[in-house]
Amino acid sequence: FYPPFDFEYISDASNTTHFVVADQAGNMVSATLSLGDVFGSKLMPAGTGFWMNNGAKFATFEQDETPRDVNPGRERVVMDSPMMLFKNGQPVAGFGSPGGGQMPQVAAQVALNMTDFGKSISEALAEPMVAFDPSGIVYYEEGLPEAVVENLQYMGHKLASTPRIGRPAGIEVIYDANGQRIGYVAQPGN
Repeated sequence: FYPPFDFEYISDASNTTHFVVADQAGNMVSATLSLGDVFGSKLMPAGTGFWMNNGAKFATFEQDETPRDVNPGRERVVMDSPMMLFKNGQPVAGFGSPGGGQMPQVAAQVALNMTDFGKSISEALAEPMVAFDPSGIVYYEEGLPEAVVENLQYMGHKLASTPRIGRPAGIEVIYDANGQRIGYVAQPGN
């Protein structure tokens, strides 16, 4: 390992990337890469060119049996959640988002928007998102219907509006009536 080094923290840096690629043969990859912080753990195994993640910084050390505790033999909670939807064994869409603990929440909402509400990838990614924060606050994007906001308040949630939750991106595969793949719709993160 190369030794840790000092660096100036860049407060607005984004340390997670999500991408989706598809080829003309119908193969698709949905991948989320995260370091957890600028340059991750600041350790790079010699000869690899890859920084090691420092996701353990999000763990707790109180040994109180929460999922984020660090204990021998326990696996770390991982937030990366690249997703793919399939129909009849064929990929229909791939998507995901950077955003720490918001990643699985955003991906689940995109999946629901497509599967339960019949939205295209572009529509699903554009819908206002909601995300629960461990502090107990439910964040919601501007544009969430007022009736939903009022219902969340009525249920006793502490709410805070935010301009953006995550930065989801994805690809949808377009099939014709015979099930033949005829194209793709790519939607970059906003």
